This record gives sequence, structure tokens and C-alpha cells, in this order.
Amino acid sequence: NPSLRQSALVALGRIATPDAVRALVGNLGFGDDANGGVERTAVRDALVAAGPNASAALAQLLDGNPPPQAAASAAWVLGEVGAHAQAPRIVAAMRRGILSPAAALHALAGAAASDSIPIVLEFVDDPSPLVRAEAARAAEILLDPSRPDGRAVEPLAAALRDPALQASERASLTRLLGRTGAPRAAPILLALLTTKDTSLKIAAIDGLATLGPAGADDALVKQLTDTDPSVRLHAAMAIADAGGAKARDTLLAKMDTSDEVDRGALLVALRGVLARVPSDAAVAKLAAALDLSVGPERDAILTALGRVNSARSFALLGTIARSPDADDRRAAASALAGFANASPVLFGLFSDRDSSVRAQAVW
Repeated sequence: NPSLRQSALVALGRIATPDAVRALVGNLGFGDDANGGVERTAVRDALVAAGPNASAALAQLLDGNPPPQAAASAAWVLGEVGAHAQAPRIVAAMRRGILSPAAALHALAGAAASDSIPIVLEFVDDPSPLVRAEAARAAEILLDPSRPDGRAVEPLAAALRDPALQASERASLTRLLGRTGAPRAAPILLALLTTKDTSLKIAAIDGLATLGPAGADDALVKQLTDTDPSVRLHAAMAIADAGGAKARDTLLAKMDTSDEVDRGALLVALRGVLARVPSDAAVAKLAAALDLSVGPERDAILTALGRVNSARSFALLGTIARSPDADDRRAAASALAGFANASPVLFGLFSDRDSSVRAQAVW
């Protein structure tokens, strides 16, 4: 009876005594756990519920010579409970051939074993699509852009040159280049901005955003004129995340030109840049733009002003908060949330005649 068997497994996982754990380990590789894949099964979930009590028994199993299905499940559980200390044992089991690469990579990702990145990178160009997918997933989890790791750049760049890769895999590897956090990845990502493949171009833009400041301001601003709105949106978000003073000044200059420009994307980019590199000149430019703006564009300008932590910006938003237009007061209330000294202005809006303004001020 499958439901009775599952209930027994759940109960043993909750009991989690040594005898219960031994019974669960003895069920690995049987029934619905016999396929050795990376999916959840009842016995795997029961061992996860048992928690640290099961780790020692599972590690002992991997040290032996278990069937591949049982080894895959043992590694899966160790990864799911974040058993970082067991990562070398998982790798050793894979090297000995008792654990498939896909199962090992899935477990290493779960164990958050960042010191296993070189091993994961061995498989990003594996002939098996399943192994490649697990390697990419593990690399995405283990690579941390805040801790640059140049070791990953060359393997990822080499894998990108494989003509057998599907478009989705190529895009995934491109984003991983950004997660390396290594400045050496920037030229590769910048070169991909010239591709005609929209998904790959977007992946390169996202990679530059994750990489952080990398001298890509000009290239990213240029993407704001792309004919594809998705490219423009991703470029705007990338500039917001990684753009510097050069991007700020270029974007502000574009607000005065007669050139056709996606002003929505421009303002999305600008509000992110101004949070990092504010300037009084930028506040003056945005204040002048307010006189001619309406609707969503006006709200976007007010939001951008809210990102500039300066007395001039605060004073301007305080004035807008007293506007006869409820939309202005509501947008100003939202923008003022970024200022530590905004409480008196916001308290004043608690008695506003418009309920949506009151709600925004309270929020």
C-alpha cells in the first residue's frame, strides 16, 4: 500500500532515532526512490526531516559501495540539509564511480560548497545535457559576485564556444560570467552585446549588471536605443545596478535632446545610478523636467529624486508634498521614504483629504 508505506516513512523521519534512520537508509534505492534522479521522493524527504541525525549514516553509505540509486539519494539528502562538511565525500564518491555526476553536482549545490567550484566547472561542457544543466545550476548557486573568482572565466568562455549548445544554455553560461565577479569577464560580455540573438544579448546585459562597475557605461547606454523593448528594459536595469558617473551624465544629457529615446527606460536607469552617484546638477535637471512632465513619467522623476539623498532633493519633494494634485502628493510620499528626516512631512500627510495619499504616507 503506497500511502501506508509513505506514512511509515514520514513517521520514521519524525522519530529520527538511530534505529529509525537505519530503517530509512535501508529503503534508499527502492520503490519510488529507484530511479536515482534528482527529484524528491518520500524516503528522501523523511531523511531530510530527520536532519543532522541522518548525516553520519548517509556519509557512511557513500564511503562504501552502495547501488547507484542509493548513492544518488544519500548525496541528494546531504545536499538538501546543507551538509557542507560532506562535500569532499560526495566528490570522492563521484570520482570512484558510485555516484553519477548529475547527482553529485546537485548535492554540491545544495551543500553550498563554494570550494567545489573548480569541480563543478569541469562539467559545464559535458556531453550530457542533464549534467550540463546541473553544473550550470550549481555554478549559479556557488559563484558569488561579491567574492570575485577568476578561475571560472576561462572554463565558461571555452564552454560558450561549443556549437552544440542550445540557446538557453548559452544564455545561462553568459549570465554565469557575470557571477564570477572577475573584471576579466567584462570584455567577453561586452563582445556579446553585438550579437543578433536577442536572448544572448539580454543575458550579456544581465551579466554586466551582476558583474558590477566594469567600464561598460557607454555600451549599456547604447542599448537603450535598441528596437527591442526587452533589451531596453534589461539595459536600464543593468545601468541602475552597475552604472557610474559617466552613465549618469550621459542619461541626463539625453533628457534635453530631441532624439527619440525611451524615457521610461532612461528614468529607470537614472534612479538607480543616482542612488550611488548623486549630484546637485542631476537634481536641478530633474526639477526642470518636472515642469513638462505628466503621468507615469512625472512619478518616475519623483522616484528618481527620492534616490538622491541631498538637502536640495528633500526640499523639492517637500514642496511637491504640498501640491494641490493628489497624484503628486502620493508620489512625493513614496519618494520621501528614503530620507531619515522625512517623518514630519509624512505625518502631515496622515490627515490628507485623499485616502490614497494617506495610505502611501502611512506605508
